[in-house]
Amino acid sequence: MDLKLPDLGEGVMEGEVVKWLVKPGDHVKEDQVVLEIMTDKATVEIPTKADGVVQELVFKEGEIAKVGQIMMRLEGSTSTGKGGAPDRKAAAAPAPQAKAAAPAPAQTKAAPAPAPAARPSGPVNSDPQAAPAVRKFARDKGIELNMIRGSGPNGRILLEDVEKGPSAGGGGMSFSKGVRGSREEERVPVRGLRKKISEKMTTSMRTVANYAYVEECDLTELGELRRSLKPLAEKMGTKVSYLPFIFKACTIALKEFPSMNAASVEGEHGLSEIIYKKYYNLGLAVDTDDGLTVAVVHDVDCKGIWEIARDINELGAKARDRKLTMDDLKGSTFTISNAGTIGGLFAPPIINYPEAAIMGVHQIKKRPMVVDGEIKIRDVIYLSMSLDHRVVDGAVAARFMNRVVGLLQDPKMLLVEMMGEGF
Repeated sequence: MDLKLPDLGEGVMEGEVVKWLVKPGDHVKEDQVVLEIMTDKATVEIPTKADGVVQELVFKEGEIAKVGQIMMRLEGSTSTGKGGAPDRKAAAAPAPQAKAAAPAPAQTKAAPAPAPAARPSGPVNSDPQAAPAVRKFARDKGIELNMIRGSGPNGRILLEDVEKGPSAGGGGMSFSKGVRGSREEERVPVRGLRKKISEKMTTSMRTVANYAYVEECDLTELGELRRSLKPLAEKMGTKVSYLPFIFKACTIALKEFPSMNAASVEGEHGLSEIIYKKYYNLGLAVDTDDGLTVAVVHDVDCKGIWEIARDINELGAKARDRKLTMDDLKGSTFTISNAGTIGGLFAPPIINYPEAAIMGVHQIKKRPMVVDGEIKIRDVIYLSMSLDHRVVDGAVAARFMNRVVGLLQDPKMLLVEMMGEGF
């Protein structure tokens, strides 16, 4: 029984083969995960639908497959269809060998790869193939991938190859930091998450009538509240950053300013409809090795600080481990981008189109402020917003920001607003 790339939902039509978990000759069981596919939204695990012996892996790691294409061929498989009777026809009729030997033109990549020839002794790999995580590891180590001889399929560079370091003629070699006059380049195909980021950001900048709004916020009192809650948070098995409070303050303000929680619909001649959403799913932009991913905390208005904190921590970990599900990635109504752990004064983020607005949360720094007529050192943060002027008027954006800042600067008022929500 052939394993085809299934419908992945959310309009996803293709994916990049990240990793095969089996090889030809392996025995597999129904529902066994055999493949990791990276779509433009997440990395998805693909299981088999039958028992059998792996005959052929049709696509190589790094290649792009479309929904419905054959990914793997099984022999002697018995499909039970989730508890049903075995499919004897599938078991008794393995794929004809003639097809494997002479595939149709559209399936040329299905042919079994010939045994790799002995690799050249030279140190240069002119077309290095490697997964994003391997490329990042090499960059962090200051190693050029074209100096690495890959031991994976078709010379693909694996993590252990980078750990061994550059090689020539089977032995080690010294590696200089640079060569005078060098014009070395590396070209990497834009695929998977990076491709989706490119498409969405380009669409956003071309479509949205974008403008920015920035305000400062004194988080001194909120910081004291957060520190007082730390022992209780540890007992509850979670960590509470400033983000859950910011999520809650934004949600309270979103209810008061509906255009901030809206989405645009484009028609033939521009904006044709505005969707005012009456549910509050806040997206969180997470920095990963593969690029920026927006994971979604659903129903923030129905959750307390502890639950929001757990959701944020779990989604961040899942994003970095490439374990986000499709449900974790869909349905956001307003997005928050947290660059505070990295630094910088402020930088208005690009709108997560078709949403109407996005907020950037930046680094908390000690700054002098006038408080009750006196100059005091306070914990200050800049909050920036990018907004679609077709949907959100400037005065609305200013009032929304004032409301958020007011709640964050007065935690007692924030707690009053949150009473009854499971804080």
